[in-house]
Amino acid sequence: MAYKRYEVALALALLIVAGLAVRALPLAIGAWDPDAYYHERIVGQTITSGLPTVDALSWGGRTYSYYPLAHLAPAAIAVLLGIDAREAIIFVNLLLALAGLLALYALAKKWLGAEAAFWALAAAALLPAFVARGSLLARPEALAFALAPAALLLVGNRAALFALFFFGALYHLPTTLGILLLVVLIKALERCVAWGALAGAIAGIIVYGRAGALVEAASTQLFRLSSESLPFDFVSLLFLLGALLVFAFAGWRALGDRRIALWCLMAFAAALFAGRNIVLLAPAIAVLIGGGVVEAKKKARKYSVLVAPLFVIAAVASFLLFASWVSPAFLPQDFRAAEWAGGRGVVASWWDRGHLLTFYGAPVVADGFFEGAPDAEARIAVLNRLMATGTEAALIELNASLVFIDSRAGFDSSELNRVFDSGARVFSKRD
Repeated sequence: MAYKRYEVALALALLIVAGLAVRALPLAIGAWDPDAYYHERIVGQTITSGLPTVDALSWGGRTYSYYPLAHLAPAAIAVLLGIDAREAIIFVNLLLALAGLLALYALAKKWLGAEAAFWALAAAALLPAFVARGSLLARPEALAFALAPAALLLVGNRAALFALFFFGALYHLPTTLGILLLVVLIKALERCVAWGALAGAIAGIIVYGRAGALVEAASTQLFRLSSESLPFDFVSLLFLLGALLVFAFAGWRALGDRRIALWCLMAFAAALFAGRNIVLLAPAIAVLIGGGVVEAKKKARKYSVLVAPLFVIAAVASFLLFASWVSPAFLPQDFRAAEWAGGRGVVASWWDRGHLLTFYGAPVVADGFFEGAPDAEARIAVLNRLMATGTEAALIELNASLVFIDSRAGFDSSELNRVFDSGARVFSKRD
């Protein structure tokens, strides 16, 4: 059945709107990534006084070392449009999400044809991995959802690729390096299998990110403290890729195009190395799903009309399962306790609570930005002892005056005073 051009355009527009709508889920329930509060704080600071050179709150004071465009871009948008930091971050992530959906559609159409591209776009709109890592309150590595398909689409256009990777390196370098490796690897394998094998051998090293993180990983495994850097297990992959994986398996014929095969295999290896690399795998799976739906319709023959409803059921069920499980990083009682602690001295907390505390103006012993953090391993060791024993000596060793315990964490101390309790608690040294 041939569809009219306006019908196709309308269907594509509805898919894009649906994709952007599901990425707005954190706006309804609250950000599920603590890093959102770090980025909002730095963007707000950039709006008022320019990009900082020193972050006085993170790890009790450190040199600002994040990739500058991740904060300059939303700050510039905020100034231009007269909006606040949070709204500007949402706006930038909205543009990235839109660019990602369009680039993935264009790439799938180029590689597999218009029908497969339609279904690839539908998968990208609803796959939980895209929503989990590419929401409107996402961290900067959500750039991968746009950069990966755009880079593969623009292979052969050196000027465009240079501009794309230059922007990416300033926005989020580790993600950009990973995508650059994928592009180089795909082109190398097309020309020479030996070059592809060589690039594959170094993929696990380069794809994670900067040399500093790799040194820490080799020497202390410090970065493994973060669940973002832990390797995915297959259950987690299934949860983030959803029931639509059935169609990806049906798309095995699409793997005859070795570019898709290599993209999938390398991105899968990267995701198993560190969970955050799902941003590299999800677009490849979406393209494969697009080819799989077309293949399934061919195999189904007279029952091909059932394929589309099955796709919709699988996509909606996968997203609803994901949505039923996710929860905000912090609850209202956590905000009240963090706001109370702000400005009352250095605060010790589990490291992944630190960004909320700095958002309210409290210098913290540790937070979730490990790269280049001062005495990171030693501080985490003392923090672990403090949280396990509740001793005043551990708090003094950290040069902190308060302990913040969020509403979902357990903690008890016979040596510290509870000075605030909203469900989340704040403790201090005894007088």
